[in-house]
Amino acid sequence: MRNINTLTSSLGFDLPSKCTPINSIIAGNELWCKRDDLIHPIISGNKFRKIKGYLEEFYTQQYDNIITVASLHSNYAHAISYLALLLKLPLKIFLYGYPDLRLNATLSDLKEWGIDFEIISRSSISGIERNYRTKSTLFIPEGGDGKFCYSGICDLLVELNSDTSNTAILIASGTGASVRSILENTESTKLITLSPVRSIQSKFSHARLIWLNDIIGIPFAGYSAELMLFIKDFYQKENILLDPIYTSRLLFNYLHSASNLPKFKKVILIHTGGLMGWRNYLERYPYCDNQLAEIVKNELKERV
Repeated sequence: MRNINTLTSSLGFDLPSKCTPINSIIAGNELWCKRDDLIHPIISGNKFRKIKGYLEEFYTQQYDNIITVASLHSNYAHAISYLALLLKLPLKIFLYGYPDLRLNATLSDLKEWGIDFEIISRSSISGIERNYRTKSTLFIPEGGDGKFCYSGICDLLVELNSDTSNTAILIASGTGASVRSILENTESTKLITLSPVRSIQSKFSHARLIWLNDIIGIPFAGYSAELMLFIKDFYQKENILLDPIYTSRLLFNYLHSASNLPKFKKVILIHTGGLMGWRNYLERYPYCDNQLAEIVKNELKERV
């Protein structure tokens, strides 16, 4: 069996990720940022954390191939595809959504990397999962959800070493896998979360979980001039680029709600990466703040 930690180190993964103080924001507690966006230039954030356990399972059980499902525009699709390129994994990815007549940035990369992908309707997902759960195929649910995602999330918790009632983890939710993993593998830590996916919040609750209200009120991957200004201002003060869909909305809403939340000695923001999504976002919203667009392009030059 291949040692995943040795393997990822040889591929340029920077683990453990650093945790840095956020000094420009006064929120009544210590505010830190766990820089999982710096794990790898392309395979960053909780995408790698969730995929790691599936890699271990793939090599342990010696599967013949890997099947997964993702949105056309998702960071997960981009991350697992690049990992498949690096490791020469036998991956096929089913992508749902509404493709443009031309390839978006993510699909262009997948095509260049030689990734086997097929575009499907969202209603087809359940059938794919049924058909491809075989002894020779490792099926990875959308976003790296499922029981094997816990391995990498547990690594994150070991790095934080901060399971106390005086600490809160601030983390965005997509599929909810990271939040569930943290809750199931801690005893005291509180979690504060927000999801731009409106259906997620109704799926689970927990005594140590605090859901934030989204005061921005835009659809998933929607545009808000106020949010763009916040991202630019935060970058100029902290030199940390937030993604436009998850972590930025999370932090924005946390800061607008902090006075009404329980008080903690320390709050740790998990930067879950997602920066590759900026490329599709800027294509969709060409009128985005020009200065911010330049910041994003310069940052991505170091990653693409």
